[in-house]
Amino acid sequence: MTVVGHPTIGIGRCLDRKGITEAEARVLLENDLAEVRAQVAQALPWSTRLSEARQVVLQAMAFQMGMAGLLGFKGTLAAVQRGDFAAAAQGMLNSLWARQTPARAGRMAEMMRKG
Repeated sequence: MTVVGHPTIGIGRCLDRKGITEAEARVLLENDLAEVRAQVAQALPWSTRLSEARQVVLQAMAFQMGMAGLLGFKGTLAAVQRGDFAAAAQGMLNSLWARQTPARAGRMAEMMRKG
């Protein structure tokens, strides 16, 4: 939001004068992550039975691309659901997302593969 030419956050917090502290940024991040965790669990209820590492992969993808982006990985998600984690990792690596963020996608695919 911008008020009289100044970017703000929350209720009148002027970012170009004070910004936010690292602690405040962490609180915002934790709130965002809690929301993403809930969205992934609701959209993909079977995902709650995955290892923590594989749940984190799905949550990280949703955090980066939004739920619509994650849900666009239909073949990959089907592979995850049936427990074919090697195919899921390969599907992740064969995506536009992986071409745009290769290091992150590589880390996430390895986490998916190894659990």
